[in-house]
Amino acid sequence: MYRSHARNVFERWMKLFSPTLVLYRCHHCNWRGYMFRRFKQQSRLAFWLTLLGGAAGVVLGIVAGAWLLLHIVALLVGR
Repeated sequence: MYRSHARNVFERWMKLFSPTLVLYRCHHCNWRGYMFRRFKQQSRLAFWLTLLGGAAGVVLGIVAGAWLLLHIVALLVGR
């Protein structure tokens, strides 16, 4: 298992707002995914930033989905 670079916007977002989750890749099977970074002592700030980053990602996903849905409906209605 080796650390992996962020490849897209979501992975950059997670890297920026989630100090406890780190992207790894297996050179043998090409698996890529997040694992918890190992700290000697987990700080409360890092824990809450991880939760905040996940919640912000969910909210942004819902907002983007609603925006896209409204635009598709507007195109179908003909506005």
